[in-house]
Amino acid sequence: MYTPTKDFIAKVKQAIEGGVIVGDGHSIYAPAFYAPYFTEVELNEANLIDEHTSDESDYKSTLFDGNGKKVAGIKGVYNLYFLEWLNGKLGTGKYSNKFGRGSQARDYVAFICEAVESATQS
Repeated sequence: MYTPTKDFIAKVKQAIEGGVIVGDGHSIYAPAFYAPYFTEVELNEANLIDEHTSDESDYKSTLFDGNGKKVAGIKGVYNLYFLEWLNGKLGTGKYSNKFGRGSQARDYVAFICEAVESATQS
């Protein structure tokens, strides 16, 4: 079983305190959103940075920029995948069985916070 290093735990704790670990299962964030806690290189090595394309046939599959303007595509990190990855890196052994992406994301944030709290108390 993978055991995260103390440095990694400290980095995740700082990211939580910095507002980077958020229970949003819908958004695609620019890699810079996760900085300085997680570098673009680290996110790329984890295969988290993708080119996402908009599908305007349905509002739910249409991508928008930060100002609400439709965009054809965006390069970024799908936050739910980031949370799943981080949960795995922390070795929580927990997985969300919820159906909604927001509910899943909130579960992963809770698992991540529990793991960090447990690791920093021991």
